Amino acid sequence: MGAHFWLENEWPSFISKFSPSDVFNGDETGLYFRALPEHTYVLQNDKAKGTKSCKERIIILCCASMTGEKKKLLVVGKKIFCQWLIKWDNELDRKIVLLVDNCTAHSVSLNLKNIKLVFLPANTTSLIQPCDQGIIRTLKAYYRLKMSKRVITLIDETSTLKANDLSKKINILEALHFVNEAWNNINDVTIRNCFRHGGFVKMEEEKEDNHNKDLADKTYEDWMDIDRDLPTSEEYSEDQICQSIINEITNNNDEENDESDEKVEVVVKPPSNKEVLEALDVIRRAVHHRGNNFNIQYEYEQYIFGILEENKKQTKITNFFQNK
Repeated sequence: MGAHFWLENEWPSFISKFSPSDVFNGDETGLYFRALPEHTYVLQNDKAKGTKSCKERIIILCCASMTGEKKKLLVVGKKIFCQWLIKWDNELDRKIVLLVDNCTAHSVSLNLKNIKLVFLPANTTSLIQPCDQGIIRTLKAYYRLKMSKRVITLIDETSTLKANDLSKKINILEALHFVNEAWNNINDVTIRNCFRHGGFVKMEEEKEDNHNKDLADKTYEDWMDIDRDLPTSEEYSEDQICQSIINEITNNNDEENDESDEKVEVVVKPPSNKEVLEALDVIRRAVHHRGNNFNIQYEYEQYIFGILEENKKQTKITNFFQNK
């Protein structure tokens, strides 16, 4: 069944029974979270050879409705996808449709009350799936913009390390923060336009694309597509993800000690209240000298003070991503 045939003959029966706000699309994507433009050729070459760069990637599920409602991002595997569906199904107070591709990770046998799983026709994902029409690309554009800005800032403060070395210092937990921020930056207009581009509604506006104007078009396109075809059916549990973060930090520290005489201190435990207050003082002075909106700083400080007063434990991944 072709994409055009499905949209013309199958899709109308679904949309006639559900409001656009109740039609969601979910899709997984792999992300090389440390990749800079200079890494494009190496990683693409590894991919062609079938090499697995597990330490360099994370796999996330994006899910949004036709009207722009976004679900929290999910670090995925087949089992976690099932648990995510069950949890969402129990939380819903209305019936919805979830459009997914027909990959093996989505082949689940669940008795869902509120979620109707609809599988897109085979070999049409790249043609009509909204997440593949720009949502994931926009997410990665925002992510890579944030990541590259972080590296550039570190370069300004560090005279001995190059961008390639600094990108290796970005660990999985930092990457999850960046991608969560990137997801928050995607607006409902972009999402609605991607549904239009897939043919689910009439095309009206073009989707936005956060092109890094410092890069040539070819370099930018290669950078954005570096992890486009990464396999997304990895089996990760929450404990495995957390353990990989700890192992990664420890391994990176060992590697740096082997390569350099400079001692690098790695803090695994959460910072003390004293350290947090000292950091706030540094940020406050930075805003005083470089910014012009102290109201935002005040709000942020109140938020941090609230955390300190409640004596919360170290932040977990699940505070920022959908729980199982």
